[in-house]
Formats: sequence, C-alpha cells, structure tokens
Amino acid sequence: MASKNISHSSNFIALSVEQITEARVTCCKPSIYLKVCHRFLLPSLLFALGTLLSASAMATPIHVLFERDVDGSAGNELAVVSYPDLPSLIGNTSSFTQFTQVDVSSAFSVGGITFDGSSYRVLYERDVDGSAGNELAVVSYPDLPSLIGNTSSFTQFTQVDVSSAFSVGGFDYDFDSGAYRILFERDLDGAAGNELALVTYPTIADLIGNTSTFTQFTQVDVSSAFSVGGFYSDPPENQNVSEPETLSLLVLGLLAMGLDSRVRRRLTI
Repeated sequence: MASKNISHSSNFIALSVEQITEARVTCCKPSIYLKVCHRFLLPSLLFALGTLLSASAMATPIHVLFERDVDGSAGNELAVVSYPDLPSLIGNTSSFTQFTQVDVSSAFSVGGITFDGSSYRVLYERDVDGSAGNELAVVSYPDLPSLIGNTSSFTQFTQVDVSSAFSVGGFDYDFDSGAYRILFERDLDGAAGNELALVTYPTIADLIGNTSTFTQFTQVDVSSAFSVGGFYSDPPENQNVSEPETLSLLVLGLLAMGLDSRVRRRLTI
C-alpha cells in the first residue's frame, strides 16, 4: 500500500492509529512526532527494562550458616553470611553477615540448612546419640527475615534414628525431584564406599516420618584432616526468577499497556 504524506498537524490528529503506522510524517510538529515515538518505542523500552531485571535475577544467592562452637545465646550463636552468587562465595567477596536471634539448645547442633522454594528449613541434631523422635529436629521459617529474627518458626522432630557411628553432614532440597536429602558422614575416618551416605526422602512428610527413604553410599573418601560442613544443589534455570522479579515484569507490562491505551486515545480524539 502506498504511503501517505501528511502536510498539516490537524490531518494527523484525524487519522486512525492504523493509518499512522502506514504514513510518512513530513511536516509535523516535534510534539506530534514524539507522540508517534511514544506509541511505538516506549513499550519496547519497558520490555527491555523488564528483561534486564529478569537477567539480574538469574544469579542464585548462597547463604552460609555459621554456628559458634561453644554454646552461646540469641544474637551471637548463629550467623548467616550471604553471597550473591557462587563466584562471590569462592572469592569471599560481596558478603553480607547477619546474626540471628536463634538460641540453639546446648544439647543440639546445626546439621544443615536448605531452602525448598517456600521455606527455610534448619536441621538440628542432638550432640549425644539419641533415638527416633528426639534426635533430629526440623525448624521451618517462611522466609529469611523470619530466620534472622527467629519468628514464625515451626519445629518438628523426625522419626530418623541416626546410627551412633554417623553424624549429619548436610541437608539439601532437590528442585528437580522435590526431594529432601541428608548427607551422613562416619564419625571415624573411613574409606570410599562406607564413609558418606546420602539418604533421600521424597517429601518433607517422609523426612519427618522417616518413610520412603532411599540410601546410597558414595565413593567419596574424605581426608582424615577434614569433615563435611554441608552440601547444596543449584536450582534449575526456570526456578531462578523469584516472585519479586516476576511481579516487577507484570507491573512493567501493565504500565506499558496503560501508556499504550492513553496514547491511542490522544491520537484518535
């Protein structure tokens, strides 16, 4: 279709939006030209901004939980050190430290911490060998601020009876399968095939009830000079965009639609 030449701004105002897209503006006022740019470029700019926000959310933050060796009190016993990504943890850069208000019982120690997409869960193990129902406890917090402030917590003792020869070495949530995993380490130095055992529970209910477990011994031979401090797995790529970033993309989209509608009305009046 042949393009149209517009000689007067009054004719421009009378045209429909569809005709404007086919027209070549030659003698319009700068303000009218800006309206055309506003109509077509602003939503694209907002989309680009949303893309940048989602890209910034791709990094997976890592939180390391430190426990005082000697029993302490709320405010000086558990510290959460946060890193924006794995390279920051490796290089110990850009860290942010917060002491929690958690007062750990002198009879227990932290066995691990994990985040399952809805709650932070801290696993505590009794220092002296116990039995099912009083040896492992899972304390859940709905978000990180609740963990820091020790608020809105929910405690459940599990039916797991840890062998007297082993201790908890780590606690992890597998985003791919939705399963919870506990890594057990032999207290005395062992060898590959009998030193580290990974026990998998399909759901948190299975962990609490110690049901539907699957145990695998690893071929890892831990040096006698070291012990396991924990383990974690990266969430899959489609889990990296958290809810705040998703909402920001939605708000930007609605804003673009609103501005689009506003410009359309101005051009057709």
